[in-house]
Formats: sequence, structure tokens, C-alpha cells
Amino acid sequence: MEREAIVAWVRAGATMLGLPAATEHEAEVVANFERLAAIAEMLEAQDVEPSVEPLTVFVR
Repeated sequence: MEREAIVAWVRAGATMLGLPAATEHEAEVVANFERLAAIAEMLEAQDVEPSVEPLTVFVR
């Protein structure tokens, strides 16, 4: 995901939540979403058989 798209997504989310559009924490939020996007890309690149199902974990 391109940085510009992530910034736009973060700003749109902030607007929907009624948060100030340009906050002092925006850079950190964008950096976290960039990390999450990189992790998602690695996971999506894995070749998983259709029969594999996610393990359900219940934590108390």
C-alpha cells in the first residue's frame, strides 16, 4: 500500500471519529499502519491450501 493512500485512510478515519485531522501523533499512526500493511503483504504471499482453516483460540 502506498504511503499517500495510508495517510489519506488515517485522515479519513480521524475525521469519521471526530478527531483533529492533523494531530501530533499522525506520523506514528501512519508508521504503524505501514508496518501492518507490510505484515499483511507477507501473510498474503503465503501459499495456503484451501483446506487449511484458522485455529480458533479462546483466551480468558
